[in-house]
Amino acid sequence: MNTQTASIGMVIALLIGGVVGYVSANQMLDTNAQNKKLAEAVSMMKKQTASIREMSKMMKDDGLMMQEAGAKYKDEKLTSMGKDTEVLSAKYVKENTEASGASASMGEMMR
Repeated sequence: MNTQTASIGMVIALLIGGVVGYVSANQMLDTNAQNKKLAEAVSMMKKQTASIREMSKMMKDDGLMMQEAGAKYKDEKLTSMGKDTEVLSAKYVKENTEASGASASMGEMMR
């Protein structure tokens, strides 16, 4: 084997190694960026879940107060609105719980 053939082989090997290294590093950077975006999305969903729970609790409390006021003043319309508000808050809690479970399982699948 002459030196020219050995030099060409070495240059080709370096080029192939460089391309493989570049592609590997690039994929690793993309994975880190995707993991960061996923973590941010999960964090946002957790905050949103907490906000919905807080809003639902406030709606339930308001519904109970409306029912009490309706009973106190013998106002059937107010009592009915209070019951509707309480039922609506329970619906939000249920939907939020179901969505949280789906989000958690989706997050686990993406990892």
